[in-house]
Amino acid sequence: MRGMGFLTGGRQERSVGIGLIEALIVSRQVAETVRPVVDRVLWNQLVYVVFKEGALDHPHEQVNAQRLLVLVDQASDASKQALPDYAARIREIRIREIRARL
Repeated sequence: MRGMGFLTGGRQERSVGIGLIEALIVSRQVAETVRPVVDRVLWNQLVYVVFKEGALDHPHEQVNAQRLLVLVDQASDASKQALPDYAARIREIRIREIRARL
């Protein structure tokens, strides 16, 4: 889970961290007991990237946000329900994502 440490860096480090976590999730190397913790970290990063002033002005962060959104979407329903303000935030995130594409 060292990949989670990369998430706290800049755009490039965040991208590396996302890639490492994506690989672990796809290869099913994230234990079921750890996955809710990983989901919460991914959620926090998604909220940070989307709501940080001007972050989505950078194409790298738009890609990071899309990748994080895919990973969060793959979380279990129980994990999603445990995420702070999941339903309201996810709607707002999707609206911002659409606006960023216009």
